[in-house]
Amino acid sequence: MKQDKVSRKTVVQLIEAFNRLRYAEMKQSFPAVEWKKTEAKALMFLNEASGEGKMASEISRALHVTSPFVTQMLNRMEKKGLVFRRMDEDDRRIVRIFLTDEGKKAADDALKGLNRWFLQLTRFLGEDESRQFADLIHKLSEFIEHGEKTSEKKVEK
Repeated sequence: MKQDKVSRKTVVQLIEAFNRLRYAEMKQSFPAVEWKKTEAKALMFLNEASGEGKMASEISRALHVTSPFVTQMLNRMEKKGLVFRRMDEDDRRIVRIFLTDEGKKAADDALKGLNRWFLQLTRFLGEDESRQFADLIHKLSEFIEHGEKTSEKKVEK
């Protein structure tokens, strides 16, 4: 189906669906919750580091937040005993961030919480709709990653 054959009603429905999703997400996001969500994401990201630690700039890029935000967050996480900083052995200008044992436990808890949320979503949608939703998310990701032109070529086939 070419873009000019897409009905205006379908486009409006898609816009409304995205707006509703954004609104629902915004209702859940206020500063205290956002800090917790970002901390949980940082913990899970650091947990994947497999012992090598990460630089603050890597965390910033992975979480799509500013470096000052990451610095403040790491300071708070360090005070809570979740992370520690260590100079890189090869380049003393580089500081790497590692999880403490308490941080690893918190990362595991965050991952379990995320898995519970997806289990609840799968139960709510059912098996078939969950698979369809996953397929649509993959297609949306492809559209975003490769841009509109790539997706238009696929649509015209």
